[in-house]
Amino acid sequence: MSSANLETIYYQALNSVLMPLAESGALSPGIVPAGLIVLETTGWRSGRTHRTPVVAAALGDCLLVSTVRGRRSHWVKNLIAQPDVRYWRGDRSQAVRAYVAAPDGVGAPADVAGLPAAVALIWPALVCWADVSGCAFVALGSPGGELGRIFDSAGWRGASAAAPGD
Repeated sequence: MSSANLETIYYQALNSVLMPLAESGALSPGIVPAGLIVLETTGWRSGRTHRTPVVAAALGDCLLVSTVRGRRSHWVKNLIAQPDVRYWRGDRSQAVRAYVAAPDGVGAPADVAGLPAAVALIWPALVCWADVSGCAFVALGSPGGELGRIFDSAGWRGASAAAPGD
């Protein structure tokens, strides 16, 4: 059995345990700023809806999510292809825009409105670290907001969220 197959089996088993906890909201970010959420994405190939439990940390009005698997994670590929998603904290859902920093030059989309200033300060470093480390970072923020103005006034633009070949 290949290591890729073992990795897939491992994460499927882990997700089967974490999904009920994430859906219950018992371990959602709240009093403690990090916890489990359910991320609802659209499949980059199939177009089907996928629900994945992920650990998220609250930073201002957004959530930060990371994976050491980088673009091997299907949910990251899904976010790159379709950044308008929904996440669930227990029984509450919120529509958000996903801003992905992944290896191979995938960075912040040109329109980065919706994220708090704290993320604007660290986003260039996350984009750089993603490329160096192979990890992927995702900021989930509400559409609309002032981050785009902050990025524009600083003159910094990330790469488009759409990656060629996906």
